[in-house]
Amino acid sequence: MTKTGTPTAIGRALGFDRSLLIVVGLATALVVGTTAAALTIGDDQPAAYPPGSAEAAVQAYVVALAARDFDAAYALLAADYRADVSPEEFRAHFAYGGDLVGGDRIAVAATQVFGDRAVVTLDVRTVYIGDTSYDAYDRETRVDLVFEDGAWHLRGPLNP
Repeated sequence: MTKTGTPTAIGRALGFDRSLLIVVGLATALVVGTTAAALTIGDDQPAAYPPGSAEAAVQAYVVALAARDFDAAYALLAADYRADVSPEEFRAHFAYGGDLVGGDRIAVAATQVFGDRAVVTLDVRTVYIGDTSYDAYDRETRVDLVFEDGAWHLRGPLNP
């Protein structure tokens, strides 16, 4: 498949081979303005990240946001962030039902761990499907995490 073709399977939608793929939203969800999440590896198989890994924390955050479980997503944020932003302020950020995680497909491209800090690099693809067009926009984003209280926490909201 080329990057301009219509994807025939979610796993081939990126147009290049990635071992880990997180699918956030389908074309139908884009049209009606909702977001659904499925975490996959390859072609639609559930991803299995090691429990307690930085990738598992990012995955849990994405799933919580897609389910609009803002309390669960907020709990996955670092203590420094939670000290500055109340749960109500965090929830208000998503009050108007916008794009919760900023992309249709998110692939974990790399993870680097430096002691109690980690960086998960994500490849994000946003797809816009119109009556006669298919446009895909690719970008990369970094998620900074800190290991505190025995678990990985995002240092701020994911905004790819």
